[in-house]
Amino acid sequence: MTAPSKYCGQTVAVATKHGKERLLGRTFRLAPGATISTPPGIDTDTLSTFTGEVERIGTPREVAIRKARWGLSITAEALGLASEGSFGPHPQIPWVAADHELLAFVDEERGIEVVESVFRERTNYTHCKARQVNGLNEFLCQAQFPSHALIVRPNDGTKPELLFKEILDQKAPTNAIAQCSQQCRR
Repeated sequence: MTAPSKYCGQTVAVATKHGKERLLGRTFRLAPGATISTPPGIDTDTLSTFTGEVERIGTPREVAIRKARWGLSITAEALGLASEGSFGPHPQIPWVAADHELLAFVDEERGIEVVESVFRERTNYTHCKARQVNGLNEFLCQAQFPSHALIVRPNDGTKPELLFKEILDQKAPTNAIAQCSQQCRR
């Protein structure tokens, strides 16, 4: 028999706007016996956005810890958890796309910060330039659409009103590409 975890029965505040508590809840329930709680109204996109309209200030590690501590500041919990991720060129093999994910755990009572990270070369990260959806079947398959959301924006990326995020609807890419394409011709 193993002794119960020091975290058994405690609540972990997960600072997330994008549903990470669904991914982490079962693991924390099974392993240390803790429950997950998401602070209401937390908008982690104010620290950085995947699409770059809010620039990340600091390293991914610093931002993940800042998010976890932010969750603690909103709740009365002593345990905080947050993630930070990015897609782009692999740091050692720049021509290979990679997914870099970090998970930060903060235990205020014990003065502990634990950050784990993983680089994965197997990713659905991809991009292409298009004026219409026709002919994009291979791209959509590689991006694992519609099980994974798309982002559509003009090639210059400088028009916030033409940034379409979290596209999961089958017709939405056609409309978003048409709007961006039309705007860029002006």
